[in-house]
Amino acid sequence: RFMSEIFSSLKHRKQMSTTMPPSTDNLQGQQPDALIEFRLTASFLEVYGEDIHDLLDEDRKSLPLREDSNGEVIVVGLRNTTVTSDVEAMNILNTGTMNRTTASTLMNRTSSRSHAVFIVNLQQTTRGSEGDDVT
Repeated sequence: RFMSEIFSSLKHRKQMSTTMPPSTDNLQGQQPDALIEFRLTASFLEVYGEDIHDLLDEDRKSLPLREDSNGEVIVVGLRNTTVTSDVEAMNILNTGTMNRTTASTLMNRTSSRSHAVFIVNLQQTTRGSEGDDVT
């Protein structure tokens, strides 16, 4: 439901941006920012023991953690897949879920034995009232 609402909201904002007349003002007397373009990507990783695996990669080799020049921690080699609909997002989630590491325990025959992280990244470009584009 979350992905469906994101796509619905973004498509609505983009449609409103293209159909809104230039003189339409918001409550503060300024023209609202127009959504020009948006791009969603998704990644799905698994932390199993001390290893990190890309759940969308069939080879499932261990991926290293690194710190980039901005001081942010990144997973080197993690696949980012472009998502154009909520259905595609669910397919990615289902594919990754099927690739999770499982093992039996006394309580559960197919326990996941790992932690999974589904990452959604939204990049949008808007055009402000001054006519400049911001990403």
